[in-house]
Amino acid sequence: MGLGFLRTALIAGGTAAEIIRKEEREREKNLRDSLTGWIDKVKPRADEYLTKTAKIKRKAKDNIEQIISQYIPDDNLSKQQKVRIAVALMNDHGNKIENINKAYQDKYMGMRRLADDLKQGSNFKYDKYDFVKDSLMNLSSIKTNLTLDDQTTRMARMQLGDFNASPEGLIAGSKMYGGLGIFRKPPSEDDMRNMIKMSLPPGLDKFSGAMPEMVQVQRKEDASIDTFSMQKLMRDLELTDSQIQKNNAEIAKKNKTDASKWKLSDWVNSYNNAFRTTAGKFNFKDDEMSFSDDGILMLNAPGDVGETFRENKKKVMIGAFQGLVKAGMLANATNSDQFMAAVGTFANSVPVTQTPMINGNVNYSKLISGSVYETNTSQGKVKGVWTRTNPNAEEAKDQGEFIFVPR
Repeated sequence: MGLGFLRTALIAGGTAAEIIRKEEREREKNLRDSLTGWIDKVKPRADEYLTKTAKIKRKAKDNIEQIISQYIPDDNLSKQQKVRIAVALMNDHGNKIENINKAYQDKYMGMRRLADDLKQGSNFKYDKYDFVKDSLMNLSSIKTNLTLDDQTTRMARMQLGDFNASPEGLIAGSKMYGGLGIFRKPPSEDDMRNMIKMSLPPGLDKFSGAMPEMVQVQRKEDASIDTFSMQKLMRDLELTDSQIQKNNAEIAKKNKTDASKWKLSDWVNSYNNAFRTTAGKFNFKDDEMSFSDDGILMLNAPGDVGETFRENKKKVMIGAFQGLVKAGMLANATNSDQFMAAVGTFANSVPVTQTPMINGNVNYSKLISGSVYETNTSQGKVKGVWTRTNPNAEEAKDQGEFIFVPR
């Protein structure tokens, strides 16, 4: 009986082992099929994704290198800084180099024409690096170690999104093939990850996970005002000719002299008259104004200066300057040295108006009398004030002239 029991036990044991091996092979096959099935499904997508990213990166690389070559010649900047500056320019112009070129060309032509009108054509200078410095600030202080490849990879990810086919769910599910320890040891999770990585095209890992942090580039605040906004403001604030002529008459009566012989202090009084009138349109009272040591009227800042106060103050100063210029025009005194000194005193306290352009030329019909416009020379920025002194002239360019603003 004992022998019969042993034989039966061995037979049973042999049968059980065969069953275990069969089930082990079946589970190993299922695991292999799961892995290869996932790879077969994902690899075509990965190939297509990398083809698209390569195209985007190649175009971005060409654009960045072209921008650096044409717009950023400063040898004191590192290659990484130049790359970051180029990317910032692209971001600000719809990621199209043709938009950057057009923006520069428009600004160049406007300044070129204005320089000619101000008789500064021989000193005119506005190159592509000037355009960059007009747009971005503190270029030499940019702290970045991102390479050209880092930046183009980031741009591709921003455009296409990340490659999100992760095998982690499959790997986590494979633990079931470990059974209760009676099977052979299955491949580890790291082994499976390496197997999958080796089976997919290289470079995919750069297109998922956390992106490298990109340092911010400070934009230069554009304090200029577009033509439409300035036209609207002038309609709201415009001082009538009769108001200004009345103010001029009072100053002339007090001094017993005509405007051509006024001193700088007289033109400051003219500015103050326009300032007070314009401030009244924003409900500023006399006790909210005071005089500087130079006798110039100004608004008293409240304890908590908010955006509304700053905006209204800017408009008041624009209106006052417009009144000063119109006073000089109505008195035929725009050639007076003292009037020019007053213009130079106040012109830098008002924002520049953007030069209106049409077909690459200054649109003289859109220039606003009494507004400040700006160009660039080898000595720096130069400003001029447009005065429409001959509005009945047939050609818009002949309807006025620019007053050169003394520095």
